[in-house]
Amino acid sequence: MAKPLFEATFRVTRESCLALARARSNQYFRTVWLCNAVIALCVALLWAVGSSHAPWLTAVLAVLVLNALLGARLTAARMYASRHADATEMRLSFSAEGVRVRSAVEESLIRYPLITGLREDRCFLVLYMRHHTPLVVPKAEVGQGRSAELTAFLRERTGLEIRPLRR
Repeated sequence: MAKPLFEATFRVTRESCLALARARSNQYFRTVWLCNAVIALCVALLWAVGSSHAPWLTAVLAVLVLNALLGARLTAARMYASRHADATEMRLSFSAEGVRVRSAVEESLIRYPLITGLREDRCFLVLYMRHHTPLVVPKAEVGQGRSAELTAFLRERTGLEIRPLRR
């Protein structure tokens, strides 16, 4: 592989798990809320006709809405708890041909055409790939404060615009 243009080396943290959970939940954000809206409409109809099942289905709807609101934080806590015990060091190397991901359990090359979306917030850059877990890059770990250069490089290589990562 050619010399890396950008590198980031980091460990799994609570914050990176939260960014990953938010990224994963953002993939299905509209679908989840659309399903909740359809269920709410059905529950409203049951209340309107005086069904005895309306209170139970209202409780189910409340649980689904709470899961949609708190799901990313709960998922992040679960991911951190499961990964923290063996929190290995991750190393990402961005070169002209792709992103090389290295950890204690894997080494892979992700070519830029496989990246389907780019999101960022104040601390993280997230690379979405079709049928794979999003890749979270802590901006602070990109060598010598070059995260702005990395985002410009990724925009050029992928042809994608970087959109904000929803909270």
